[in-house]
Amino acid sequence: MVETASQSGSSQSSQAQQGLDLATHEFRAPDKTIITPEHVEMFKASVGCTELVGFITALVNACKSTRMTATPLTENLTPLHNLLEQLSVWIDEVPPIDQPMRFGNRAYRTWMDKVIASSDEKLRELSTIPNFERALPEIKVYWEESFGSYERIDYGTGHELNFIAFLFCLYK
Repeated sequence: MVETASQSGSSQSSQAQQGLDLATHEFRAPDKTIITPEHVEMFKASVGCTELVGFITALVNACKSTRMTATPLTENLTPLHNLLEQLSVWIDEVPPIDQPMRFGNRAYRTWMDKVIASSDEKLRELSTIPNFERALPEIKVYWEESFGSYERIDYGTGHELNFIAFLFCLYK
């Protein structure tokens, strides 16, 4: 269940500012718990929502009036950049299937199989911080859910939010 802002204490706020202790934090694969309108309201009042919106706002503000070519790739971002470049390589390796196009192209599943098969290895390469691998069960779900529905072969705002949640996890 989501903790509301009124339930949170100052110790949680100070922990969020300092980052997680990867050695002791209990990571778990996320699951869907925001199902009803009441759940949405609880989430909107939560510390997690406040932090996520703040993270998105910070990303937007960091990009304002900045040309992509004017921003050098930092050492910390290089592994993530390389991972995204690998996705692009796989797109080139998996051409669309000639098929009726009422729904998404089935070649997506071949591409997504590559993403899923490589997730553990590729995500481990994102950080050399001690105990980072302990976070992988949680981070991996957001990563794999960032690229659309394997079953329906579709993509929507929920998938985009998973990518933001993935980035937020890396940030935390």
